[in-house]
Amino acid sequence: TEIYTLSLHDALPIYTQSWNVGIQRQLGNGMAFEVDYVGSGTHRLFQSIDGNPPLPWLVAAAQANGSLALSVSGGKLRVAPPHVTGNQVFFEPAVIKSIGNGTYNALQSVFTRQFSRGVQFQAAYTYSHAIDDASDPLNAVADNRNLPRNSFNLKEDRGSSDYDLRHRLILNYVLELPFGKGHAHFNRGFASRVLGGWEVSGLSTFQSGRPFDIYSSLDSEYTGLTNRPDLVGNPSIPAGSLRTQTGPPITAFAVQPFGRPGNLGRNTFTGPRYYDTDLSLVKNTHSAELLNLQFRAECFNVLNRIQFAQPGDTGNQNTWGNSLLSPGTFDQSLMTVTQQDGTTSARQIQLALKLIF
Repeated sequence: TEIYTLSLHDALPIYTQSWNVGIQRQLGNGMAFEVDYVGSGTHRLFQSIDGNPPLPWLVAAAQANGSLALSVSGGKLRVAPPHVTGNQVFFEPAVIKSIGNGTYNALQSVFTRQFSRGVQFQAAYTYSHAIDDASDPLNAVADNRNLPRNSFNLKEDRGSSDYDLRHRLILNYVLELPFGKGHAHFNRGFASRVLGGWEVSGLSTFQSGRPFDIYSSLDSEYTGLTNRPDLVGNPSIPAGSLRTQTGPPITAFAVQPFGRPGNLGRNTFTGPRYYDTDLSLVKNTHSAELLNLQFRAECFNVLNRIQFAQPGDTGNQNTWGNSLLSPGTFDQSLMTVTQQDGTTSARQIQLALKLIF
C-alpha cells in the first residue's frame, strides 16, 4: 500500500533567490527588442522519499551472516525474511519533506512590432536550463517516478527538471488585409463589402523535447526500487527506424551490477520536439452603425503535424514504459499530445458566425 504523509517537522517554507539583468532597445517605427538574463535558486522544495526503505545496515548485516542472498533486491527486501525494513506494516509509504533544491538560468529575448499599418508581430525566444533533485512529490510527469532511486542519497537524483525546456520560441502575429473602407484598395462599393474587413492572426510554438528518465531492471543498491542502468552504447536513434521511435535504443543500455548505481543520470534524454501553428481568419462586416456580422474560421495544428508523446508513455501512471523490463514499449512513442481540451492532436477546423451589437 502506498501512503502519502507530510513530515511537519521538515515542512519548512519554500524560499527562492532571484537575480536578473536586462536591456531594452527601441528600434523605431513601433519596434522594440529586449534581452534578459534570468536566474533563480529555490530551496526546501517538497520531495517524496521512501518512508520505509530497506535499511543499509540491516541489509549489510543479513548479507554478512548469510541469511540474505546478494541477489535478493527490490520489493523482495520488504516482504521476505530476514526483515530489513524499519516497519513490516507499510510496504512503500511516501513521506513528503521540504528537502529539495533547484536552479534556473535563462536567456530570454523578445522582439515586438506594435500594430501599425495593419501588421502586428511578436517573437519571444528562451534558452534555459532548470535543474533540481526533486520530482513532483505526488504527480510525477508521464512515466517518471515521484520517489528517488535512493532515499539515502538524493544527490543521485540531481538532473534536469521534469519540466525543463531548453529551447522555446513563440511567434504571434496579426495581419489586417489592406482592402475595404479606410484602406487604399477596393475601398468602395461591392468590392469593399467582399474584400474588406479580413484579418489573419496566428500563434506558432516551437520547443525542444521534455526530459524523461530511464530505469533498469535491477535494484543494485538494495533500496527497494530499481536504479538507472549503465549507458554502454550509442544512444542515437538508428537510421531507418520507425517514426514512433523517439528515444534511444534499448541496446545502448546494460543492467548495472550490484553494489553501485548505474552511470546514467536522471532525465539525461529528451523526448520529441513540439512544433505547432494555429491560425485564425476573421471577416467583419458592418451592416449598420451599431451592428457587426463576424465570420471566424479557426484552424488548430494547421500543418497537421504529428505531436508524439514521450517515449514509453502508456497513459497509465502505474506502468513505466521506459524501463529495461519493458522492451516492447521502450524508446517508442505510443501516444500523441492532444489539444488542451483533450481532443485529438490532428488538425481541427471550426467555423463560427456571430452578430455583435
